[in-house]
Amino acid sequence: MGDYRKEEHARRRAEQLAQWRELSPRQKWDYFVEYYLLWAVVLCGIAAFVIYMIVNAVAPRQEDLFRAAVFDDVMDTEGQEELTEAIRERLGATDRQHVRFDCFYRYEDPAALQLFAVETAAGTLDAAVVSEEVFTEMAGIGYFLPLEDVCTAQELEAWQDRLFSAAGYRMEGEDLAGEEPVDPDGVDSNSGRGEVRVYGLRLDESEAYRKAGTMERRPVIGIMAETAHPEQAAEVLRFLMGE
Repeated sequence: MGDYRKEEHARRRAEQLAQWRELSPRQKWDYFVEYYLLWAVVLCGIAAFVIYMIVNAVAPRQEDLFRAAVFDDVMDTEGQEELTEAIRERLGATDRQHVRFDCFYRYEDPAALQLFAVETAAGTLDAAVVSEEVFTEMAGIGYFLPLEDVCTAQELEAWQDRLFSAAGYRMEGEDLAGEEPVDPDGVDSNSGRGEVRVYGLRLDESEAYRKAGTMERRPVIGIMAETAHPEQAAEVLRFLMGE
């Protein structure tokens, strides 16, 4: 019985091959489209997805080693490239590690501020460069780290003429800096009522930063409180201070 089934299968297979050879190229293509094209597309899609997942799993990923948001200012392309490349070299960045100064942020643009807040909370921003007035407001909201947390006392003393102080956000149990604040709606606010500390560095005399072709007359840089790269951010400050 088993031999009969094998012989029958072989006979049918031979007949199918003979019929296939008699078909014209056009008929063969029509037959493939009708019976096999859909499966071929599905299998190719599955194979492509598997290859994509494997490549993404084993290949080194792109990473921002240092990223700064620059508000209400511009950099010329060549100057920006020179600045970021010099910082990459200073930080010992690999080919897949990048340094960025993004200049598309506008302080009067609600969408830009919302994006900035989201990126800050996510830890994807390491620093911000803004005017002195805006920096004071941002420090009061609690965006920045006190520089004493990432820089040495000797460094801060050496940069004394470039330090920028502001009142931070008042934390629970912290003494007020000034009178009890009340916003227009009558709700207590702690923004800008915390301890006055050094949160920023003035960049108006930073030769490295000015070479990037910036326009802001009195820019100040601060390290974000939620930065994922505090050591690299501190090293960038040293670079911008000419050390």
